[in-house]
Amino acid sequence: MTKKGEFDIYSWILSPEIRKAWKKEPPLPLLEQAAIIYQAYRAVEDKLRAISILYERAETEEEKEKLGQAKSFYEEAIRQMKGRDRAAAPGKQNPGEVWQAFCSDYDMAEDSNPRRMDFYEEPHLFYSYEAAWDWAAQYVTIGWESCVFMKWTLEKDGPKEEVECSARRVNDVFCTTHAYIVGFSDFDRGTSHLPYSLPFATGDLVKLEGPVFSRPIFGVWAAEQDGNGIWYNWMGYKEYGESGQKAFLTAMSMGYHWLNAFELSVLDWLRPASKEELPKEQKILGKIAKVISRMRKKKGEKAAYERFWETFSIDPPKCRKK
Repeated sequence: MTKKGEFDIYSWILSPEIRKAWKKEPPLPLLEQAAIIYQAYRAVEDKLRAISILYERAETEEEKEKLGQAKSFYEEAIRQMKGRDRAAAPGKQNPGEVWQAFCSDYDMAEDSNPRRMDFYEEPHLFYSYEAAWDWAAQYVTIGWESCVFMKWTLEKDGPKEEVECSARRVNDVFCTTHAYIVGFSDFDRGTSHLPYSLPFATGDLVKLEGPVFSRPIFGVWAAEQDGNGIWYNWMGYKEYGESGQKAFLTAMSMGYHWLNAFELSVLDWLRPASKEELPKEQKILGKIAKVISRMRKKKGEKAAYERFWETFSIDPPKCRKK
């Protein structure tokens, strides 16, 4: 954040290559900026401040409606975390609500399954968010660990779930990064297509890396734009499946703000890679990338894209406008 009322949306994109490329594109519309903020690896308090700035800049009715909705969403999420009567007395126990907390390892880089989530602490119950927070902070110590908090209010007809939020370490600070409110209509959760292409060509070697991964996930890039201007991006990689199963080649979608699993953003963790970085058991990806890149240069993007799907899937996605 800079001065009051000012902020740089590109600073919310952690991948330096993507950040640099998108700065050269036309300015991002406000709702596209909101999608980046929603999915970002930042505290919800930072997201509320950023969304509030965008709301002040809204001009169209659609922008005012959706950004107003987003602003209300974060305000309510933060209010729920404070509890019914703890605004003036932080930490006060409220017997009318219960917080369930459970910590997990959501490491996408595990050999057994790149989208694995393991719960390494039994769920605990608390009467306040602060108590749940203090308990979780001692267990969430590295980037690929997180804690989920679920708030239940005790009603006459039984417990009622109110809110769920995820906490993790961002720059070594334990904070809540995402929230979901039961019965509260939020806004785009990063499910929209990316507005611009990413700075990678079909056949390029790429990797997902950062503090949320115990080790990089390497892959081969593929990209195509359909007749409606929508970008379909994919990363072909080597998945190891369950223990004892033979590894196989598959692909995950990279065309949306979020990754296939959990609350991670494509714009944060995607980087270029080199064949020298590939682990021994993944050298095949370097050979595949070389073949597809050569085909792209000789026969064009369409041929390279089709070769990608011949390698990583038997049923390529039907994304072209016929």
